[in-house]
Amino acid sequence: MLTAVFLPSVFLAAIAVTGALLAQVSEPKKEERSGAAPIAQLSREVRDEIEKLSSKEPGTRAMAAARLGEMGAQAYASIPALVVLSTDSDGVIAFGGPNAGRTTVGAVAIASLKKFGEPGLQVLMRTANSGSMDSIGVLVELGEVRAIPIFEKQLHSKNRLVAAKGLLKVKGSEALESVVREFVKSHDESFNFGYLIQQGLPKNCTPAISTLLIDAATGLEPKYDSFQNQLLILIAICGDRRATPVLVTWLKQKR
Repeated sequence: MLTAVFLPSVFLAAIAVTGALLAQVSEPKKEERSGAAPIAQLSREVRDEIEKLSSKEPGTRAMAAARLGEMGAQAYASIPALVVLSTDSDGVIAFGGPNAGRTTVGAVAIASLKKFGEPGLQVLMRTANSGSMDSIGVLVELGEVRAIPIFEKQLHSKNRLVAAKGLLKVKGSEALESVVREFVKSHDESFNFGYLIQQGLPKNCTPAISTLLIDAATGLEPKYDSFQNQLLILIAICGDRRATPVLVTWLKQKR
């Protein structure tokens, strides 16, 4: 039984979920329904809640997501739409439920996906493996160990940031060298990617990681773009004396 009531946060604006939300559930592939009834056979109640996922009101979207999570197998057809909704950052306030307090529409959607168990997870795994950033993000939030191969694959794609988050969350410092290797290989200029590495470096900068960073800086023409600035910060955090000649050269060229 649903006990939570969701109201829009007065501090966050309501943004409508794209109309593609319903398009993703209107004709789901048979293998993605994981035992779900065809759309034409869904109960009116399930169809109504799926439609509400595209409401302009955050509270309505959150309530619909929560109700679908409570419906179990009969609502499996809503899984693709809930995956899309998982990135909805609009704020809501939950009253009366186990997670009472401020939350987001996306967090409610993720909670419902968890309730679907294995069928929901299998849809997430398939779509994440195909490159869906939304699905990868949900798997990161879930801390799903079985998604490690997906994170490792997507680390070398445009989804590298969210994949790196997944690897570091699931594997911890063990994954740091792989993440650093991708950083120096891709010359990723995203501040967030470099900052993600910064958070794990102070206690885990191994000689191998330090060598990766120093080699990446050696021979580079100093441009002091975002990537190079992040690279210098990471080298400084490691504190490897072997980096001294490289840093001196960069400082001289900057002058």
